[in-house]
Amino acid sequence: MKRLFIFLALCASLQSLAQKPVARLPFEIQAEHIHVKVEVDGQKDLTMAFDTGARANLIDKDLATKLGFEVSGRQQVEGASGIIIIELSEGHTMSVGEYSFQQEAFFLMELDRLSDEDHPIDGVIGGSILDRFVTEINFDKSEILLYDQKSFEAPTSYSQQKFSFYPFGIPVLTGQLNLGNGTRLEGRYLVDTGDALALSLNYPLVKKQTLTKTLTPNYPYVSRNVNSESTDIIGRLPQFDFLGHGFQGFPVRMAEDEGGVSGSAEVDGIIGLELLKRFNLIFDYSKQQLYFEPNLLYDSSFLENFSGLVVRKVNGQLTVEQVIDGSPAKELGLQEGDIVLAVDDQDDLIKFEFYEYVHPLRKEVKIKILREEEIILVNLKPGNLI
Repeated sequence: MKRLFIFLALCASLQSLAQKPVARLPFEIQAEHIHVKVEVDGQKDLTMAFDTGARANLIDKDLATKLGFEVSGRQQVEGASGIIIIELSEGHTMSVGEYSFQQEAFFLMELDRLSDEDHPIDGVIGGSILDRFVTEINFDKSEILLYDQKSFEAPTSYSQQKFSFYPFGIPVLTGQLNLGNGTRLEGRYLVDTGDALALSLNYPLVKKQTLTKTLTPNYPYVSRNVNSESTDIIGRLPQFDFLGHGFQGFPVRMAEDEGGVSGSAEVDGIIGLELLKRFNLIFDYSKQQLYFEPNLLYDSSFLENFSGLVVRKVNGQLTVEQVIDGSPAKELGLQEGDIVLAVDDQDDLIKFEFYEYVHPLRKEVKIKILREEEIILVNLKPGNLI
């Protein structure tokens, strides 16, 4: 009995050692992206977005110039809205946590549209790490943990789900739309922590199922990506099921763009961070296996627009980029280019603080607007747009 106890204790000890991560990488969720600190070529504390939808590393073009990156080639890449050609720089060192990657390649791109002025990012990473390590994204601990692929053993408390890499080399899971009229549609969805939304539906699915007529009311939204601009339709989805869980009544984005990934019929859409952050996730690319468990964010509210203002920081000022037709903001005569100086006497709000504050639980908010040289005061009643 004593020998058996020693043997079992030894096995438990070996499993504990096997589970020790190669590296730990703290993160913050800022502007609906996972932000991590990375060192590139000796330059410390660069802020990168960790993105399961990124097969390659990206770095801001201006920063690359400052760091002395040399262009070693150009490559054709398919983005969300179409094919683009971007410059490539090779032979760099990248350190994440306690681990260093050698001979890393970076695509050079202008990333100002991807980042928020209050929380700028210097680049995007994902694929080069996920390919080499079992990668845990633990939202409860705000940590990314990297494990050795050969010795990793999944925690018994986690559920598991196989995924596919077809057709873009990004994890694809099965999900089911419940349209609330008895129609249920099972499809394939990209898993993309870099997409700052809950769910987007691709154009072929939207067109075939006439979803913009089914999911009403809805409104057009100008989506600005890294290198393109398109108009999507925002509606409310009765329910979406994936990973054995169902989520009800949240905003969904319906693509109107026939190009790029959003125009592909090989997948039906993208599951973004607003849904994914509700689970602690472990990706094992070597086995095409996802392990997951619901976390403390599981029941958190979905981000939603209740004012009709689409805003973005420009030169330090919260600027209106779009006013949605039929919204409270439109009825008050607010315009594109207006600058939001204060909301209920709170000034210097960032973009996502504005969206979170202007909520129907507040029956009315006082908004101070600067239009050219004129100060305008309006009382806005937040309400559902969809």
